[in-house]
Amino acid sequence: MFSFLRNLGQPANPARDARLRQLQALNDGDILCSHCGSRLPPPHPAPLEMRDCLACGKLNLSPLRIGRFWLAEPLGSGGMGSVYLALDRQRPGTACAVKILSRGDKLKLRRVQTLCKEILVARVLPPHPCLPGFVEGGYADGEYYLAMEWIPGERLDELLETRGHLSETQTLLVALHLLAAEQAMLDAGFLYRDLKPENILVRPGGYTALVDFGLVLTLEHAANPAGRRLAGSPYFIPPERVMGQPEDPRSELYSLGQVMYYALTGQTLYDAAEIEELVVRHVARLRVPLSQKLQQLRPELAAVLQHLMAQQPDQRYPDLATAAAALFALLPTAAD
Repeated sequence: MFSFLRNLGQPANPARDARLRQLQALNDGDILCSHCGSRLPPPHPAPLEMRDCLACGKLNLSPLRIGRFWLAEPLGSGGMGSVYLALDRQRPGTACAVKILSRGDKLKLRRVQTLCKEILVARVLPPHPCLPGFVEGGYADGEYYLAMEWIPGERLDELLETRGHLSETQTLLVALHLLAAEQAMLDAGFLYRDLKPENILVRPGGYTALVDFGLVLTLEHAANPAGRRLAGSPYFIPPERVMGQPEDPRSELYSLGQVMYYALTGQTLYDAAEIEELVVRHVARLRVPLSQKLQQLRPELAAVLQHLMAQQPDQRYPDLATAAAALFALLPTAAD
């Protein structure tokens, strides 16, 4: 079902020469502006603090060295830590995405254990065009870190902020790529569990990658939720997790349906102001039936979304491949 990925190709390789100059400057004790390439004169602020470039006026990160990596630009942050674009001293011209713990959490045992678990997951995942490749992970220079292949692209949430919504074809392709990534993880024995726009990168070539493995569990662990804390985005979390029930691939389909609805309309399905109320909406009977919320979509697409987002797992598609086949069948008639 996922053989269409053979035609994806690889994304364009950006600004290798600029990275080489920046890395050489760092090795020589200098810092270049990541925007215009001008030399930033000393004194330099503490690592990971921001400063202005006198030439172009744009903000720059004061680099931090961790092992073989120079953390050079912020990429994003969340509850599990912060991610930086990093230059690899062992592979000049190559950029990585390096995750480290937030400054307040770097010595907290639970956070360290979570990052170490993510390292173990990333290390064993197979190469796949819709997943970032593992580079290195461990502890160096006082920091626990995870280095992954840097994937140039735009986060889905940021893309929707500028575009408003995606076309049917774009949404279907994003969903198919996500299912392919999830199937690769399933084949390795893992359930992703954190499907949300912030973890979805749309690459320049148009295809999609799934990043951040902070909530990943083995299939066995996902099926035994006793004692587990509730985690995940309240806008996209499956009802069974809220209820403390076992999760399986059908749980991922529910979250995928929520992401697709968001991509198609520019709005989340639920808009409760309070987080607690929002989570309850996933398990309570809706005041507005799901079918009514989907009326703005063409009937064939609405029917597939209704299957994906059914509150009971046994009312959803039985597996990822069946869901992918239903989505693929809609492509020839997609309304753009």
